[in-house]
Amino acid sequence: MVVPALAFLAPGLYKKERKYGLGFVGTAVPLFIGGAAIAYWVFPKAIRILLSFVPPGMAQMIQGADFLTFFIRMVLVFGLSFEIRCCWSR
Repeated sequence: MVVPALAFLAPGLYKKERKYGLGFVGTAVPLFIGGAAIAYWVFPKAIRILLSFVPPGMAQMIQGADFLTFFIRMVLVFGLSFEIRCCWSR
């Protein structure tokens, strides 16, 4: 999906704009992957801490959809937060 979008946009860009775009993508992708990897590493610790708030004698009931939604949001937020500096640098 990204390749057709780039193939559509690339002919309308100047050579200098293509160079900046390639630099941005070359920087943004590893930063996002790094943020997602840290989220993947932190996730079990976060779940353990959140489940520690359940009072004794109560059941820890996490539905699969809520668990998956929390995981996906955490990965996206960590990945995007690693890209903030990349997007705001000049």
